[in-house]
Amino acid sequence: MLRIIKKISILIFCCLIIFFVIAVIYHHIMLKIEKDKITHVGTSVEVDGYNMNVYVEGKKSDTEATIVLLSGSGVASPIFDYKILLL
Repeated sequence: MLRIIKKISILIFCCLIIFFVIAVIYHHIMLKIEKDKITHVGTSVEVDGYNMNVYVEGKKSDTEATIVLLSGSGVASPIFDYKILLL
């Protein structure tokens, strides 16, 4: 009985490992395929040797205050998170 449980446990473990390996391979293949399909919103600006994507809304004014919204926490697309605030 113990041998059967051990064999079933090993089989389940191997199936999980195979599933995760296939998922990782699929993920990397799809990253390469979808890389060219990404369209950037905004303008690319160089800051300290790195490229930063900046989105500007509205007209430049010396009399009105400027609001700068910065994202954190690994937000994938902060432009779309804050776009509702700019309307």
